[in-house]
Amino acid sequence: MTSVQTEKGKTMNDLISPSECAKTKIKTHFAKIIVGGIAEKPYYGILYFDPEEKEYYIGFGAFSLEHVYQWLSEEFEIVGAPAIDAERCGVLKELP
Repeated sequence: MTSVQTEKGKTMNDLISPSECAKTKIKTHFAKIIVGGIAEKPYYGILYFDPEEKEYYIGFGAFSLEHVYQWLSEEFEIVGAPAIDAERCGVLKELP
């Protein structure tokens, strides 16, 4: 894998301190990988519930399922019970 070079010849990893890398995961009751697009070129994303905003969001999307699985494990922490059943409440049926 190649590193992106900055204008002064440093990589992005050189510019980020270890304390900045210790980020906080998104704490949620619900996070699920969803798929859209077309059969020949599926696009994956993560549907998750933000307990502070009391809203569902879709984010962390890519054409690579491997990347989305990685983001799900690295960026999210599942805590507690789901606030609501998204499928029963029709949230999943309304998605494109």
